[in-house]
Amino acid sequence: MVLSEPRSRPKELEFEGVMEELRKDKKMYQKTAMLQLRQPFQSFPQSLFLQETFTVDLLKGLYILESRAGFHGNREVIHTLTLGYQPPSPFVCSALIHPFSSDTVPSDSEICVTLFNNQTQKDIQGRLRVGNKDRLTFFGQVRVNPLYSRHQSINVKANFSQQLQLQLPSFAVMEGNLRWNPKTTQTLIIWPEGN
Repeated sequence: MVLSEPRSRPKELEFEGVMEELRKDKKMYQKTAMLQLRQPFQSFPQSLFLQETFTVDLLKGLYILESRAGFHGNREVIHTLTLGYQPPSPFVCSALIHPFSSDTVPSDSEICVTLFNNQTQKDIQGRLRVGNKDRLTFFGQVRVNPLYSRHQSINVKANFSQQLQLQLPSFAVMEGNLRWNPKTTQTLIIWPEGN
């Protein structure tokens, strides 16, 4: 596309896009879309490349969306979002790699959260990894007695540790129990531990 104004040189704007199915079978599906822009204006990157790749891997139970943005020739940002289900634990991970200053967002980081769920117990755990080191981890658990038991109780456990520059303790643990007897409406709350 050519943009022109009276008494000035024409400016060229180049825009190109393509979508392609890379793989399609019973176990895997993969599709990609690319968009490339070249333009002369100084307020926006002169060259911009965007690519999205979506992958479904049924063998591993993964859904992956990888996004790439390239600009100024050799600078590239990559974000990968992964959703997975490996029974009985669904999880989500988000990873980011970028060439900019790591002051605000680390240049190579990944955060993941995993859930576990059955009839009497629910867990959540997660981590923030910077480079190849875990910088923040957390775990939470709620356990409930089955309805047919004589006493009802809920047990709660939680802990986290962090190696970031946050105004939080580097490690914390909490554990507690709530118990009651449905026939007598008597309740006993016990919070034995917490740091």
